[in-house]
Amino acid sequence: MRLLVFFAQQAGRDLSRDEILRGVWGEGVHNEEVLTVAVSSLRKALKDDPKSPRFIKTVPRYGYHMLQTAEATAEKASSQGLWGLLEQRVGLRFLIIAALLGFLLLVVLVQVVVELVYMLGR
Repeated sequence: MRLLVFFAQQAGRDLSRDEILRGVWGEGVHNEEVLTVAVSSLRKALKDDPKSPRFIKTVPRYGYHMLQTAEATAEKASSQGLWGLLEQRVGLRFLIIAALLGFLLLVVLVQVVVELVYMLGR
């Protein structure tokens, strides 16, 4: 969590590995493996792909760069509306299939109601 907060506070800047280690873990003996594992865990939690990053970009032979903060992501999601957010989360193909199944279910339900009304009217 401290690493995420540190990245968010420094968003938009290239950060050296040493700067991150000092800023998150303080002055002490830390090897870069601690940072590598922590960044990997953070990427997994954020569902961020290092090959096409949305949040944390690796700066080769230097360190990392926080591309956007959670606030920027939330603003983007709210501007997309519900449909855009769902499309981003579950995919357009799934939404189309779910809408078609929902429509089919509605048609069947209306047909059942019409038949019940007809049977009760006899």
